[in-house]
Amino acid sequence: MRAELADAVRRTTSGLRVVDPDLTVVSVLLGDSPLTEREQGVLGVAADGGTVADIARATSLGESTARNYLSAAMGKTGVRNRADAVRIA
Repeated sequence: MRAELADAVRRTTSGLRVVDPDLTVVSVLLGDSPLTEREQGVLGVAADGGTVADIARATSLGESTARNYLSAAMGKTGVRNRADAVRIA
């Protein structure tokens, strides 16, 4: 494992792309994400733990719109809270 990680770091720093084969298989089996790019972006900002106002500011959205994207992402991922949506996404 240590040798694989070192090799991946060397390849990445030389400009190559490194893709984990296990992650690739899981990704293919699960299919496309049900989330839109905007929902993914909002969740990405939410991962930092900010407030809705912070998320809105970082994504250039109004607070109500940011809240709507969070709700949509939570609904699509079938979770009860923002943290779980971030974890699943």
